[in-house]
Amino acid sequence: DFRAFDDSDWKSRASDVSAACEALVREGCESGAIGAVGEGFGGSLVFDAAARGAVASAVLVSTELESRGIALMAILEKTERVPTLVIASEGDSAGVTAGERLESAASGFFEYRMYPGNSFGADLIANSESAAVQIVQWFEQTLPSPALSDRD
Repeated sequence: DFRAFDDSDWKSRASDVSAACEALVREGCESGAIGAVGEGFGGSLVFDAAARGAVASAVLVSTELESRGIALMAILEKTERVPTLVIASEGDSAGVTAGERLESAASGFFEYRMYPGNSFGADLIANSESAAVQIVQWFEQTLPSPALSDRD
């Protein structure tokens, strides 16, 4: 029951993201072609999976610098080779702080984008057509294109 989870239980959920990526690879997806989007704590899980090498491109939506035992600044160096986009609305103070701090400390392919309004997570994407489009464009730019024979 997730309501009884402590920080170590939540942190172990990062292995679920890695396991999902491994399942995709077993089904034929190239390991270097997996992108993941996570919002809120899910963004922390995606970033942790990126640090483990399971995710080739990451988008973090309305994430926090530290949540439930996962500290993003502590794993930033391990994600240096993973293109990462962080998005937040201007009214999401935790998301803005995370985006600004991570961007200023990042040495790899990293972008932070702030959108107008007070939306959080999935609502930010639903309320901002440009945010949804930019997420798709992010993956188009950072993940390998499928082979021509795969585009039937």
